[in-house]
Amino acid sequence: MEKIIIRSSLALIALTVLSCKMIDEFCNKPPTASFTVSPTLGTIDTVFDFNANSNTNNQDATTDLLVRWDWNNDGTYDTNYNTTKTATHRYTAQGTYTVKLEVKDSEGLTYTTTKTFTVYTGIVTDIDGNSYYTVQIGGQLWMAENLKTTSYKNGEAIPNVTDKVQWSNITTGSYCSYYNDESYVSMYGMLYNWLAVSDNRGLAPTSWHIPSDAEWKELEMYLGMSQSTAGKYSWRGTEESSKLKSTNGWYENGNGTNEYGFSALPGGYRHINGSFVNMSSYATFWSSTETNSNNAFYRSLSYYDGKVYRYDYNKHYGFCVRCIKD
Repeated sequence: MEKIIIRSSLALIALTVLSCKMIDEFCNKPPTASFTVSPTLGTIDTVFDFNANSNTNNQDATTDLLVRWDWNNDGTYDTNYNTTKTATHRYTAQGTYTVKLEVKDSEGLTYTTTKTFTVYTGIVTDIDGNSYYTVQIGGQLWMAENLKTTSYKNGEAIPNVTDKVQWSNITTGSYCSYYNDESYVSMYGMLYNWLAVSDNRGLAPTSWHIPSDAEWKELEMYLGMSQSTAGKYSWRGTEESSKLKSTNGWYENGNGTNEYGFSALPGGYRHINGSFVNMSSYATFWSSTETNSNNAFYRSLSYYDGKVYRYDYNKHYGFCVRCIKD
């Protein structure tokens, strides 16, 4: 009797395994859902191209699959189901948008996926020909990327100082890339000492300037910081830096919401002793406001909270630079 039960159990297991294999091989599964966006960044003048031609299904041909789009991921689809897998869309306002794609097969099975990207206000170009996306935050128009120029506004070259000792002792404006490695420049921009920031030949593009301490405070107050808090030193506020930080690229869980498209990335800084520190963990930005002959105000954002750091540091530090429209 026990042998019969064991054999029956083994037969049931074998039948179950066979059924699972049959389901995998012959039963329909939901289609895949994926798409590309081109370009991956743009402005309010950009027409974005969306392409979902890579979707597949184990029974239907890709050409027979249906797709529909929700341009703002607000729960309401903006297009009807269609076998055409490409679409275009233009956003009329800056912001960070999430697009949702739904794919449906002939049996009504569906699958969805999303992509998030930022739409900027416009573009500004520096003396070297580098272009930067711009973003309106309150009454201020900011660069949404760190400055990369190696020349002053009049075309004269800024010294590129790589030596640690020379960096500590130089008495003129200077710049460098992080680790003196130019591969970091496209993402993080250059690091400048404050002597370059304050040089009367001008570091910012025409009709732009380096933000003062007061202009940084105006930004912070627009993001929710009180006036009394904005005037304090050290870490201030609650979640203001989270609204400025990029949605990716930060150490551990330090990414932000990028609510206004400022897209701050953790480019670290160069210490007064010439060493490079805190890439992926901190973003640092000069202001144009000095506190004495040795120090000037700057701002720092960290990976570990949403506050903004305000302090004055020695002018020989190398920080990133964001510019603001005149």
